[in-house]
Amino acid sequence: MLVTADPVLREELAGLGNTALFRTCAGFGGVEEDDDAGHNVLQATRITLSLLAQRIEQPTVQIRVLSRRLARLMEHHFPQLLAPVGIGPDSAATLVITMGDNPERLSSEASFAVLCGVSPIEHSSGRERCWRLNRGGDRQANAALHRIVYARLRFDPRTRDYFQRRRRKARRDGQSSAASDATWHARSSTWSGLRAHSGLVRMKPTGHLLYLDRMLDELDPPRWMPPAADATHLVRTVHELRCVPLDELRPADLRTLIAQQVALPYVLPLAVRLLIEEPLLDAYFYEGDLLLAAVTAPASAWALPELCARLRTVITTLPETAVAGLPRGAAEELARFVGEPAPLL
Repeated sequence: MLVTADPVLREELAGLGNTALFRTCAGFGGVEEDDDAGHNVLQATRITLSLLAQRIEQPTVQIRVLSRRLARLMEHHFPQLLAPVGIGPDSAATLVITMGDNPERLSSEASFAVLCGVSPIEHSSGRERCWRLNRGGDRQANAALHRIVYARLRFDPRTRDYFQRRRRKARRDGQSSAASDATWHARSSTWSGLRAHSGLVRMKPTGHLLYLDRMLDELDPPRWMPPAADATHLVRTVHELRCVPLDELRPADLRTLIAQQVALPYVLPLAVRLLIEEPLLDAYFYEGDLLLAAVTAPASAWALPELCARLRTVITTLPETAVAGLPRGAAEELARFVGEPAPLL
Protein backbone atom coordinates (compact mmCIF):
# COMPACT_ATOMS: atom_id res chain seq x y z
CA MET A 1 0.00 0.00 0.00
CA LEU A 2 2.78 2.45 0.90
CA VAL A 3 4.80 1.59 -2.21
CA THR A 4 2.01 2.71 -4.52
CA ALA A 5 0.82 5.58 -2.32
CA ASP A 6 1.04 9.27 -3.20
CA PRO A 7 4.65 10.61 -2.95
CA VAL A 8 3.51 13.22 -0.41
CA LEU A 9 2.12 10.48 1.86
CA ARG A 10 5.24 8.36 1.42
CA GLU A 11 7.43 11.29 2.44
CA GLU A 12 5.25 11.85 5.50
CA LEU A 13 5.69 8.25 6.68
CA ALA A 14 9.30 7.74 5.60
CA GLY A 15 11.78 6.80 8.32
CA LEU A 16 9.19 5.71 10.89
CA GLY A 17 9.65 2.43 12.75
CA ASN A 18 6.86 -0.12 12.89
CA THR A 19 5.40 1.08 16.18
CA ALA A 20 5.43 4.74 15.19
CA LEU A 21 4.16 3.87 11.69
CA PHE A 22 1.16 1.94 13.04
CA ARG A 23 0.35 4.68 15.53
CA THR A 24 0.55 7.41 12.87
CA CYS A 25 -1.57 5.51 10.34
CA ALA A 26 -4.19 4.63 12.97
CA GLY A 27 -4.58 8.33 13.71
CA PHE A 28 -5.41 9.37 10.16
CA GLY A 29 -8.67 11.36 10.04
CA GLY A 30 -12.04 10.36 8.62
CA VAL A 31 -13.50 10.99 5.18
CA GLU A 32 -13.81 14.60 4.02
CA GLU A 33 -15.95 15.63 1.08
CA ASP A 34 -13.79 16.87 -1.75
CA ASP A 35 -14.49 16.87 -5.45
CA ASP A 36 -10.85 16.70 -6.45
CA ALA A 37 -10.13 13.17 -7.69
CA GLY A 38 -6.49 13.32 -6.63
CA HIS A 39 -7.44 14.28 -3.09
CA ASN A 40 -10.13 11.55 -3.05
CA VAL A 41 -7.48 8.93 -3.93
CA LEU A 42 -5.15 10.27 -1.25
CA GLN A 43 -7.94 10.24 1.33
CA ALA A 44 -8.94 6.69 0.37
CA THR A 45 -5.34 5.61 0.85
CA ARG A 46 -5.21 7.26 4.28
CA ILE A 47 -8.47 5.58 5.34
CA THR A 48 -7.21 2.18 4.17
CA LEU A 49 -3.93 2.63 6.04
CA SER A 50 -5.87 3.68 9.13
CA LEU A 51 -8.06 0.55 9.03
CA LEU A 52 -5.05 -1.71 8.50
CA ALA A 53 -3.12 -0.10 11.36
CA GLN A 54 -6.10 -0.43 13.72
CA ARG A 55 -6.46 -4.08 12.75
CA ILE A 56 -2.79 -4.63 13.66
CA GLU A 57 -2.90 -2.65 16.89
CA GLN A 58 -6.01 -4.30 18.32
CA PRO A 59 -4.56 -7.84 18.68
CA THR A 60 -1.22 -6.32 19.71
CA VAL A 61 -2.90 -4.59 22.65
CA GLN A 62 -4.74 -7.79 23.52
CA ILE A 63 -1.48 -9.74 23.46
CA ARG A 64 0.11 -7.24 25.86
CA VAL A 65 -2.85 -7.46 28.26
CA LEU A 66 -2.87 -11.26 28.22
CA SER A 67 0.91 -11.41 28.64
CA ARG A 68 0.70 -9.21 31.75
CA ARG A 69 -2.07 -11.40 33.14
CA LEU A 70 -0.09 -14.55 32.44
CA ALA A 71 2.99 -13.09 34.11
CA ARG A 72 0.97 -12.22 37.24
CA LEU A 73 -0.53 -15.73 37.36
CA MET A 74 2.85 -17.40 37.07
CA GLU A 75 4.41 -15.10 39.69
CA HIS A 76 1.56 -15.89 42.08
CA HIS A 77 1.33 -19.67 41.60
CA PHE A 78 4.82 -20.70 40.36
CA PRO A 79 7.34 -18.09 41.58
CA GLN A 80 10.02 -20.78 42.05
CA LEU A 81 9.74 -21.75 38.38
CA LEU A 82 10.52 -18.18 37.29
CA ALA A 83 13.53 -17.95 39.61
CA PRO A 84 16.11 -19.73 37.36
CA VAL A 85 17.76 -17.62 34.68
CA GLY A 86 16.17 -17.91 31.24
CA ILE A 87 12.66 -19.01 32.22
CA GLY A 88 10.03 -16.40 31.38
CA PRO A 89 6.26 -16.47 31.89
CA ASP A 90 5.52 -17.87 28.41
CA SER A 91 7.91 -20.81 28.66
CA ALA A 92 6.94 -21.46 32.27
CA ALA A 93 3.23 -21.52 31.37
CA THR A 94 3.88 -23.96 28.52
CA LEU A 95 5.71 -26.35 30.87
CA VAL A 96 3.03 -26.04 33.54
CA ILE A 97 0.33 -26.87 30.99
CA THR A 98 2.31 -29.93 29.89
CA MET A 99 2.76 -31.01 33.49
CA GLY A 100 -0.92 -30.41 34.27
CA ASP A 101 -2.10 -32.49 31.32
CA ASN A 102 0.05 -35.46 32.31
CA PRO A 103 0.45 -35.53 36.12
CA GLU A 104 0.49 -39.32 36.28
CA ARG A 105 3.56 -39.47 34.00
CA LEU A 106 5.77 -37.22 36.12
CA SER A 107 7.54 -39.20 38.82
CA SER A 108 11.14 -38.13 38.17
CA GLU A 109 13.33 -35.83 36.09
CA ALA A 110 13.80 -38.72 33.65
CA SER A 111 10.05 -39.00 33.06
CA PHE A 112 9.86 -35.23 32.61
CA ALA A 113 12.60 -35.47 29.97
CA VAL A 114 10.73 -38.20 28.09
CA LEU A 115 7.50 -36.22 28.23
CA CYS A 116 9.24 -33.15 26.75
CA GLY A 117 11.13 -35.16 24.13
CA VAL A 118 14.61 -34.21 25.38
CA SER A 119 15.75 -37.66 26.52
CA PRO A 120 18.37 -39.09 24.14
CA ILE A 121 17.50 -42.35 22.40
CA GLU A 122 20.20 -44.99 22.17
CA HIS A 123 21.02 -46.44 18.77
CA SER A 124 24.20 -48.32 19.54
CA SER A 125 25.76 -50.89 17.28
CA GLY A 126 28.16 -53.56 18.49
CA ARG A 127 30.67 -52.05 20.90
CA GLU A 128 29.93 -48.47 19.86
CA ARG A 129 27.49 -46.66 22.14
CA CYS A 130 25.79 -43.61 20.66
CA TRP A 131 22.53 -41.72 20.95
CA ARG A 132 20.26 -39.67 18.75
CA LEU A 133 17.82 -36.85 19.43
CA ASN A 134 14.31 -37.68 20.59
CA ARG A 135 11.71 -36.54 18.04
CA GLY A 136 8.75 -37.50 20.23
CA GLY A 137 7.24 -35.97 23.34
CA ASP A 138 5.30 -32.76 23.73
CA ARG A 139 6.72 -30.47 21.06
CA GLN A 140 5.45 -27.28 22.72
CA ALA A 141 7.31 -28.18 25.92
CA ASN A 142 10.31 -29.16 23.81
CA ALA A 143 10.28 -25.73 22.15
CA ALA A 144 10.00 -24.05 25.56
CA LEU A 145 13.09 -25.90 26.82
CA HIS A 146 14.87 -24.97 23.59
CA ARG A 147 14.21 -21.27 24.28
CA ILE A 148 15.31 -21.68 27.89
CA VAL A 149 18.60 -23.29 26.82
CA TYR A 150 19.50 -20.45 24.47
CA ALA A 151 18.51 -17.82 27.03
CA ARG A 152 20.67 -19.47 29.67
CA LEU A 153 23.59 -19.83 27.27
CA ARG A 154 23.36 -16.11 26.65
CA PHE A 155 22.79 -14.77 30.17
CA ASP A 156 23.83 -17.46 32.71
CA PRO A 157 27.61 -17.80 33.28
CA ARG A 158 27.21 -21.21 34.94
CA THR A 159 25.41 -22.65 31.92
CA ARG A 160 28.01 -21.19 29.56
CA ASP A 161 30.84 -22.67 31.63
CA TYR A 162 29.06 -26.02 31.76
CA PHE A 163 28.50 -26.00 27.99
CA GLN A 164 32.13 -25.15 27.25
CA ARG A 165 33.36 -27.80 29.66
CA ARG A 166 31.15 -30.50 28.11
CA ARG A 167 32.08 -29.39 24.59
CA ARG A 168 35.78 -29.75 25.38
CA LYS A 169 35.13 -33.20 26.82
CA ALA A 170 33.03 -34.18 23.77
CA ARG A 171 35.81 -33.11 21.40
CA ARG A 172 38.39 -35.02 23.40
CA ASP A 173 36.22 -38.16 23.46
CA GLY A 174 35.23 -37.87 19.81
CA GLN A 175 31.56 -37.30 20.65
CA SER A 176 29.09 -34.48 19.94
CA SER A 177 26.97 -34.30 23.06
CA ALA A 178 27.61 -30.74 24.27
CA ALA A 179 24.30 -29.35 22.97
CA SER A 180 22.25 -32.14 24.55
CA ASP A 181 24.21 -31.67 27.78
CA ALA A 182 23.27 -27.98 27.81
CA THR A 183 19.64 -29.06 27.36
CA TRP A 184 20.07 -31.44 30.29
CA HIS A 185 21.43 -28.58 32.41
CA ALA A 186 18.41 -26.37 31.64
CA ARG A 187 16.02 -29.31 32.01
CA SER A 188 17.39 -30.04 35.47
CA SER A 189 16.82 -26.46 36.65
CA THR A 190 13.33 -26.42 35.15
CA TRP A 191 12.39 -29.74 36.73
CA SER A 192 13.55 -28.49 40.13
CA GLY A 193 11.12 -25.56 39.86
CA LEU A 194 8.23 -27.76 38.72
CA ARG A 195 8.90 -30.41 41.34
CA ALA A 196 8.96 -27.86 44.16
CA HIS A 197 5.32 -27.02 43.43
CA SER A 198 3.97 -30.34 42.18
CA GLY A 199 4.42 -32.36 45.36
CA LEU A 200 6.40 -35.02 43.50
CA VAL A 201 9.39 -34.98 45.84
CA ARG A 202 10.01 -38.56 46.88
CA MET A 203 13.00 -37.96 49.10
CA LYS A 204 13.83 -35.03 51.35
CA PRO A 205 17.40 -33.76 51.11
CA THR A 206 19.38 -34.88 54.13
CA GLY A 207 23.01 -34.78 55.13
CA HIS A 208 25.31 -34.12 52.20
CA LEU A 209 22.47 -33.41 49.78
CA LEU A 210 22.27 -29.92 51.25
CA TYR A 211 25.40 -28.88 49.33
CA LEU A 212 24.21 -29.34 45.76
CA ASP A 213 25.62 -26.01 44.62
CA ARG A 214 29.17 -26.84 45.72
CA MET A 215 31.92 -28.99 44.21
CA LEU A 216 33.55 -32.12 45.58
CA ASP A 217 36.89 -30.32 45.62
CA GLU A 218 35.36 -27.95 48.20
CA LEU A 219 33.49 -30.55 50.22
CA ASP A 220 36.05 -33.36 50.24
CA PRO A 221 39.41 -31.92 51.33
CA PRO A 222 42.20 -31.78 50.57
CA ARG A 223 41.92 -30.22 47.14
CA TRP A 224 43.47 -32.34 44.44
CA MET A 225 46.43 -31.13 42.45
CA PRO A 226 46.02 -30.98 38.64
CA PRO A 227 46.58 -34.36 36.95
CA ALA A 228 49.97 -35.15 35.49
CA ALA A 229 50.57 -34.53 31.81
CA ASP A 230 50.71 -38.27 31.12
CA ALA A 231 47.64 -39.09 33.24
CA THR A 232 45.12 -41.54 31.81
CA HIS A 233 41.75 -40.48 30.47
CA LEU A 234 40.03 -41.90 33.56
CA VAL A 235 42.26 -39.92 35.94
CA ARG A 236 41.64 -36.68 34.03
CA THR A 237 37.89 -37.37 34.03
CA VAL A 238 37.78 -37.89 37.81
CA HIS A 239 39.75 -34.68 38.36
CA GLU A 240 37.27 -32.78 36.17
CA LEU A 241 34.26 -34.25 37.96
CA ARG A 242 35.59 -33.05 41.33
CA CYS A 243 35.31 -29.51 39.96
CA VAL A 244 31.66 -29.85 38.90
CA PRO A 245 28.82 -28.69 41.22
CA LEU A 246 26.95 -31.66 42.68
CA ASP A 247 23.66 -30.76 41.01
CA GLU A 248 25.36 -30.92 37.59
CA LEU A 249 26.72 -34.45 37.99
CA ARG A 250 25.04 -36.86 35.59
CA PRO A 251 24.31 -40.55 36.29
CA ALA A 252 27.38 -41.60 34.28
CA ASP A 253 29.50 -39.18 36.33
CA LEU A 254 28.15 -40.61 39.60
CA ARG A 255 28.90 -44.15 38.45
CA THR A 256 32.48 -43.20 37.59
CA LEU A 257 33.05 -41.52 40.97
CA ILE A 258 31.53 -44.45 42.89
CA ALA A 259 33.55 -47.01 40.94
CA GLN A 260 36.73 -45.05 41.76
CA GLN A 261 35.60 -44.58 45.40
CA VAL A 262 35.91 -40.80 45.23
CA ALA A 263 34.09 -38.71 47.86
CA LEU A 264 31.58 -41.50 48.48
CA PRO A 265 29.80 -39.83 51.44
CA TYR A 266 28.76 -37.06 49.05
CA VAL A 267 28.28 -39.07 45.85
CA LEU A 268 26.29 -42.03 47.22
CA PRO A 269 23.34 -39.89 48.43
CA LEU A 270 23.02 -38.43 44.93
CA ALA A 271 23.04 -41.90 43.39
CA VAL A 272 20.46 -43.22 45.86
CA ARG A 273 18.19 -40.29 45.09
CA LEU A 274 18.20 -41.32 41.41
CA LEU A 275 17.87 -45.04 42.16
CA ILE A 276 14.80 -44.52 44.33
CA GLU A 277 13.06 -43.07 41.30
CA GLU A 278 14.57 -45.45 38.71
CA PRO A 279 16.30 -48.49 40.28
CA LEU A 280 17.64 -49.98 37.03
CA LEU A 281 18.88 -46.69 35.63
CA ASP A 282 21.31 -47.15 32.74
CA ALA A 283 24.09 -44.74 33.69
CA TYR A 284 26.50 -45.63 30.91
CA PHE A 285 27.36 -49.31 30.32
CA TYR A 286 24.17 -51.32 30.89
CA GLU A 287 20.82 -51.31 32.66
CA GLY A 288 21.33 -51.29 36.42
CA ASP A 289 25.02 -50.34 36.32
CA LEU A 290 24.58 -47.42 38.72
CA LEU A 291 22.76 -49.67 41.20
CA LEU A 292 25.52 -52.29 41.10
CA ALA A 293 28.17 -49.61 41.54
CA ALA A 294 26.34 -48.32 44.63
CA VAL A 295 25.87 -51.71 46.31
CA THR A 296 29.54 -52.63 45.79
CA ALA A 297 30.74 -49.47 47.55
CA PRO A 298 32.46 -50.11 50.91
CA ALA A 299 30.12 -50.32 53.90
CA SER A 300 32.13 -47.59 55.64
CA ALA A 301 31.08 -45.12 52.92
CA TRP A 302 27.41 -45.20 53.93
CA ALA A 303 27.45 -42.29 56.37
CA LEU A 304 23.63 -42.06 56.35
CA PRO A 305 21.96 -45.33 57.45
CA GLU A 306 18.60 -44.01 56.25
CA LEU A 307 19.86 -43.87 52.66
CA CYS A 308 21.21 -47.40 52.91
CA ALA A 309 17.85 -48.61 54.25
CA ARG A 310 15.96 -46.91 51.44
CA LEU A 311 18.18 -48.48 48.82
CA ARG A 312 17.63 -51.88 50.39
CA THR A 313 13.89 -51.33 50.22
CA VAL A 314 14.17 -50.47 46.54
CA ILE A 315 16.20 -53.62 45.86
CA THR A 316 13.73 -55.89 47.65
CA THR A 317 10.88 -54.58 45.49
CA LEU A 318 12.64 -55.37 42.20
CA PRO A 319 10.89 -58.07 40.16
CA GLU A 320 12.80 -61.34 39.82
CA THR A 321 12.70 -61.02 36.04
CA ALA A 322 14.44 -57.64 36.26
CA VAL A 323 17.19 -59.02 38.52
CA ALA A 324 17.63 -62.04 36.23
CA GLY A 325 18.31 -59.71 33.31
CA LEU A 326 21.32 -58.11 35.06
CA PRO A 327 24.90 -59.25 34.37
CA ARG A 328 26.28 -62.42 35.94
CA GLY A 329 26.91 -62.08 39.66
CA ALA A 330 24.60 -59.07 40.04
CA ALA A 331 21.91 -61.01 41.91
CA GLU A 332 24.49 -62.20 44.45
CA GLU A 333 25.80 -58.66 44.98
CA LEU A 334 22.28 -57.33 45.54
CA ALA A 335 21.48 -60.15 47.97
CA ARG A 336 24.71 -59.50 49.86
CA PHE A 337 23.92 -55.78 50.16
CA VAL A 338 20.38 -56.42 51.41
CA GLY A 339 21.62 -58.98 53.96
CA GLU A 340 24.40 -56.83 55.44
CA PRO A 341 23.75 -55.20 58.81
CA ALA A 342 22.94 -51.51 58.74
CA PRO A 343 26.01 -49.25 59.05
CA LEU A 344 26.53 -47.54 62.39
CA LEU A 345 27.10 -43.83 62.78
